[in-house]
Formats: sequence, structure tokens, C-alpha cells
Amino acid sequence: MKEVRVSRFAALINSSLISDDQALVASSKSSDSFLEEMYLFFHINYPKFYKMDSLCKTAFIAAEALLRNTDLLKKYAPEEIGIVLSCKHSSLDTDVKYAESMKIASSPSLFVYTLPNVASGEISIRHGLKGETCCFVEDSFNAALHALYVNRLLAQGAVKCCVSGWVDFFQNKAEAFFYLAEYSDNNNYPVHQSKIIDNKYQSIWKS
Repeated sequence: MKEVRVSRFAALINSSLISDDQALVASSKSSDSFLEEMYLFFHINYPKFYKMDSLCKTAFIAAEALLRNTDLLKKYAPEEIGIVLSCKHSSLDTDVKYAESMKIASSPSLFVYTLPNVASGEISIRHGLKGETCCFVEDSFNAALHALYVNRLLAQGAVKCCVSGWVDFFQNKAEAFFYLAEYSDNNNYPVHQSKIIDNKYQSIWKS
């Protein structure tokens, strides 16, 4: 019987990038430098990456780790793949920089990143996803909220697959926890339930 299950995980924490419990790369560099190092690790040609703010770069890298070698668009139509994210600091890191720029001259390149949902937009553009997207602002990762919202989207047929999770950047600290939820009868994939998702999140942060 097909249930909503989690087919992949990815996380970025303490300048380490993890994909399905496999450490892809670790670095002693600061978050900003590490994000650019990770971009080079994937051997992709996407110059717009360098124009993104740090929150979007964090989300971009986590999505690359999550979606690499998945060929989602061969399995689903672009409109069938959604994105549900949450964060703590919203776009505050960029908001502060934009406020500083206003003392001299407002920076249009910063202004476009003064909304947190721009991160999901950058993922959508990069991977050609056109399904429903949203971004919640929470004090911490709320597994129950994600499980409820994503399961409802799939049950209603709004999407057939969803990139979901947590991404945050503030004061040079980057972190992300992404997973892919979709209907599957593969018992090797955990069922998409809040307790299972939260346990996975906690285990990564304690490792």
C-alpha cells in the first residue's frame, strides 16, 4: 500500500553537508565561504548563485544535496512538485544589510532578498519546479506542522511530491534540514509522520 514516505534526506550543519546519512563534505571555513565551497563541490554552472543572499545560498546547497541524481521531472510534472520550508530569522540577515545600505543608497540587489520565500523561489527556478510553495517563520523546526501541511497537500492532490524542511541563516550561521516526501510502497522509506521526522532532525543535530 502506498503511503506518504520520505525518500531522501539532506542537511547542512556546522559547515558539513550530509545526504542520506552520508557526509558529502566538511569544512572549517565560515558559513559564507563554505557555501561557495559547496557550490564548487557540485560542479554546476549557475552564476546566479553568487548574486544570492546567504539564506538563499543555504537553501540552494541543501536542495542540490537532496535532489542530485533524482530526475524528479521524469517522474512528475513540474506542477506536481511543491516546496514547504520554514525558518527562524526569516530574511533578517539581509534586512540588516539592506538597512545599512540605505544610509548611503538603497541596494536593489539586496532588496529582492528581503523576503524569506525567495529561497523557495530560487530552488524552483534552479530545478524547474512549479508546484505550490510556502515558507513558515517558526522559532524552531516544527515537524508536526510540516507533516500535517505536506500530507494534506498530497492527500488533496495539490502536489504529488514535496521538498520540505528547515533552512536558516543569521550572523554567519547556516543550517538546513531538507527531505523529499512522496507516495511510495517502498518499506525502506520511513513513513512521513511528525515523530519520525523530528527524530531524524534531532539525530542529525546531535551527531
